Amino acid sequence: MKIVSVSKYGKGYASDPKQVPSGIPQGSILCPILFLVFINDLRRYLTSGNDKSVIMYADDVNVLISNSRIEDHARDGAQALQVMTDWCNSNCLSLIRTKH
Repeated sequence: MKIVSVSKYGKGYASDPKQVPSGIPQGSILCPILFLVFINDLRRYLTSGNDKSVIMYADDVNVLISNSRIEDHARDGAQALQVMTDWCNSNCLSLIRTKH
């Protein structure tokens, strides 16, 4: 069972209990370690070419691409996004393409 609770301006709100078929409770002391173990193989998929670097911190993944031609840069960026999308789909994760 999982309950989401939010507290703002001294008022607390909580969701109804929901059965969660997978995952671990957010805020658990094991969350960061288990997440890193879970995404451990993603870096290998993303760095298949020499022109890419992957930076991972917490639950963020950034792919840095270096090319001299804009056409190659755009192609490699699209390929990296497709690799991440495929990896997320095969691991039952959602990919947030933009972050504000």
